[in-house]
Amino acid sequence: MSVQAVQPAINTRTVLVARAALALAVSLACWAAALALWDRWWAPWGSQASAMVFAIGVLSWAWLAVRGREAWTPAHACAPAFLAASAACLLVYAALYTRLPQLVSCELALTALGCVLMGTLPAITRRQSWGVFFLIVLSAHVATSLEFFIGFPLRLVVGKIAALMLGQSIQAVGTGLTDGANTVFIDAPCSGVRMLSTSLVLASALAVLMRLRLYRTLLLLAIAVVLAVLGNAERAATLFIVTSAGDSDSDMDLVFGIIVFAGCVCALTYAASVLKRRENPAPQSPLKSRPERAGRPVLYSLFALACVAAVIRPVFAIAAEGAEVRTPTQWPTTWEGQRLIPVPVSEGMREYLRDFPGDSAQFQVGDTGKLILLRRTAFATRKLHSSENCYRGKGVTRKPMPAVRDTGGRLWSQFWLNRPFSAPRTVRQCYFSIDPAAAGGALEDWVRDAPSWPDASSWYWAAARPGSPVRTTLAVTVLE
Repeated sequence: MSVQAVQPAINTRTVLVARAALALAVSLACWAAALALWDRWWAPWGSQASAMVFAIGVLSWAWLAVRGREAWTPAHACAPAFLAASAACLLVYAALYTRLPQLVSCELALTALGCVLMGTLPAITRRQSWGVFFLIVLSAHVATSLEFFIGFPLRLVVGKIAALMLGQSIQAVGTGLTDGANTVFIDAPCSGVRMLSTSLVLASALAVLMRLRLYRTLLLLAIAVVLAVLGNAERAATLFIVTSAGDSDSDMDLVFGIIVFAGCVCALTYAASVLKRRENPAPQSPLKSRPERAGRPVLYSLFALACVAAVIRPVFAIAAEGAEVRTPTQWPTTWEGQRLIPVPVSEGMREYLRDFPGDSAQFQVGDTGKLILLRRTAFATRKLHSSENCYRGKGVTRKPMPAVRDTGGRLWSQFWLNRPFSAPRTVRQCYFSIDPAAAGGALEDWVRDAPSWPDASSWYWAAARPGSPVRTTLAVTVLE
């Protein structure tokens, strides 16, 4: 009797330590993604909230593992299906790290870790702990990256729904709403990405607290998406009415956003409580309660694969170095009748442009006091992001402004900038698909009749799709 009483405690400690070691091995295998995530979380332009989401996910897993220690027996081991899924993610991550966007690579690494964490929980605990997996996966979603990748399609959807809310007299034109006389554009900062990502994290946390199973967790996540999209559409419709009436106070957007998000939180919490009440605990059949076994060969194989993944990534990175050949750009010499005078970029801007895959230059526009930054690249790249990221990294105060059209009918995005010890200024930017042979002369000749996009997300979706005619792109940023 005494041996039987002591044995489970010893096995429990051994099981927990072994599982923590396996999760650590997978994390170390993805060291490149871990460094990238660290930058995404703690860089000035990043999101410390995403790091908190990751920490909450890991702590939730540790709490569930310790709490469910009574469910462990000496026969229990890791779930083989989850280990196989983790191994598949590691293989794809290692082979395609240099070819995939950084966000996708980070998601693959976090999915591999999430699969291991889920697979190391007792089966009874795991069935009600899927929120932990989604918290881990969602922790890579820094708002600036999501705005780049999904901001444009999200604005299209929000615009269509807002037009339906406002009635037949209002139409959605691209990412804007118009009644024929007035047109209000849903700018990138108003895409609803932050509301969507926050709603998904909240839904995952509620799934952990209420111990929802997979089906109901997925249903709650779907409800969070619907609430976020509908809430942002309601905000866009309200702002259209207010703006059309002549009130263009940009602070109204923040007020409406807080009100709508509070309503979404209440609705999501109520939906989670309803799902929990309607969830009937399934009786444990003999088939479901059988011990899950993953023998030593499976565990050793995953450890070996983790080592290979840690080494193969730098091999691919070294092979990719030097693949790009750049030719110096002959920049335009005039703009709007003013001479473009080359000026050196600041140290912060130099860091901002350090890894840009193309050419860039900054000019002073005659004696007007304006500065213009030109960035030119030959392919769709995440690194041609908004110049607002640079100012965000410097901690400068920024405020979104309505988009404007220039004399050529092209739409430019804008934001207001207030730097210490200097007067507030306006920054506007636009992306142009230009002739690859453009050289010298006037900037107006470069962009005349060229397709244009007011923000990085809409440009990227046009340039990255298969068969896109967009090749050489010129990003123009004007500090007025």
